[in-house]
Amino acid sequence: MSTLIHPFDYRVREEMIFIIYLICLIGFARANVNVTEFLESFPSHDRAKYLGLQRKLVQDCLSNEKECSYFKYAKQSKYACWGYEVDCEPKIIAHCPQISKLEEAEAKENFWKNADFGYVAEKMDGMQDECLPGESSLVCTKNKGLCIASNVILDFTVFSERDWERFRKNPSHISNGLLKASCSLDPNVNHAEGIDQFLYSWIAVLKSFETVTQNQFQKCDIYLDSSPVFFLQLERKADFNIRIGDLISLYVSQHLTNRFDPNIQIINWGVDDQLNDEYQELWKAFSKQAFQSLNEFKNKVVCIKEAVFSNVPRSSLGMIHNFPNLNFCQKSSMYESFKFFFLHRMGIVSHHHDTIQSTYVEHTPTESRQITNSADLAAHIHIVLDHMVLNEVIFSEVSLKEEVEIAANTHIYIAMHGPSLVHQIFMPPDGYVFEIYNCGDSKLYKDLAAVMGHTYLTLSKQYVKMVGDETNLKEIDANYTVDRPEFIRTLIRTSNALSTRITAFKDEL
Repeated sequence: MSTLIHPFDYRVREEMIFIIYLICLIGFARANVNVTEFLESFPSHDRAKYLGLQRKLVQDCLSNEKECSYFKYAKQSKYACWGYEVDCEPKIIAHCPQISKLEEAEAKENFWKNADFGYVAEKMDGMQDECLPGESSLVCTKNKGLCIASNVILDFTVFSERDWERFRKNPSHISNGLLKASCSLDPNVNHAEGIDQFLYSWIAVLKSFETVTQNQFQKCDIYLDSSPVFFLQLERKADFNIRIGDLISLYVSQHLTNRFDPNIQIINWGVDDQLNDEYQELWKAFSKQAFQSLNEFKNKVVCIKEAVFSNVPRSSLGMIHNFPNLNFCQKSSMYESFKFFFLHRMGIVSHHHDTIQSTYVEHTPTESRQITNSADLAAHIHIVLDHMVLNEVIFSEVSLKEEVEIAANTHIYIAMHGPSLVHQIFMPPDGYVFEIYNCGDSKLYKDLAAVMGHTYLTLSKQYVKMVGDETNLKEIDANYTVDRPEFIRTLIRTSNALSTRITAFKDEL
């Protein structure tokens, strides 16, 4: 049986090959993962890219075609890559229709670095060894937003009851000696470079560092050595918007560490069981193992063979929020690959439809930003646009998986400003996102539509009327009446454009 020997043996940026190779060799030499099953956990059109990260497996397979069950993907992997590997030419699929030819190259390059796999490449370029050579290893990105460690200890006995309570309220309050390793911090490295704050970096953990001998590893209460452990910093209260950002951050971490095994262990860096929220089902795309929190390690000494302090969800460049100036560029291969990865792992199929599928998402009655004439708008869609299928849905009435499945089979997505618009990530390529009104936030979902390659539409303020006392209500908290004629005209234009494109595609076939 072919096995994955060490998933870190891949074509990374040349300057980091030696460090990361050592980490993987220490931690994954005992791994015994069936390669065929591993590849089947990815969407078929991306399997060659994922396999291409396993250079030794590819070489062994190509030299033994008859006995290699994944020879097809091994052969394809020679030409398949993500763009951040050292011997890979970035395949930038972004286009910038509103930029002059003179400025287009620079605009695409900026988009690649800020909203595509160039983001991963820059993180890799900034990785540095925090420790001098020893029995343990510790590598972090420059701003300490992600760290990879092997052979380390998390000693939770250093917390007094009072300190534990402080840690529960603020995970940045960490007692000295929590992180222990058999190596010494490199005095020539700035271990506090970045924002020393929860959700922004792992600096607080690095500050607690203490050097120990190998003998200390014989005294642990718990040993986590069967699979890589991913520690995540998560907000306690989160909507769908924030949790999807967390998922994308984890996906980026997997690319930075080349650890895509569906049996990774995910542990929330918090004392509360924050993963036991309504979005817990989403994490099944990344691991078959049960989720844990640090609560289970109270007063324990934990030895970890391989730890990933995962890419933090907040930074100057967020995964959903805080996109930089996209320069009117559209379509990110990184976000697209995340979509296909997530849908495949969740067993959600995006079906081919001969008719236009539109989804109108209504807010629950308890939420703000209600549309008071919503029923009238929907009725007229059925009358005027009877050639397309309209699905009316209130997401609180369906399961989370059903929400994603609805989006994955929607060509035109219609919703008022709110977290439900992040579902556009799962729509088929080149969809239409109609944010009925942006409530004063003109950037968030428009930028996300651009990153996903969708066409974005919204009504200007003159076509929506705030219900209630406008002087005392914020736009984000108000309810609205929408101008029906302009609403329908917008959908007619969208439907006609989509019908033309579908007809042209059929003619090509």
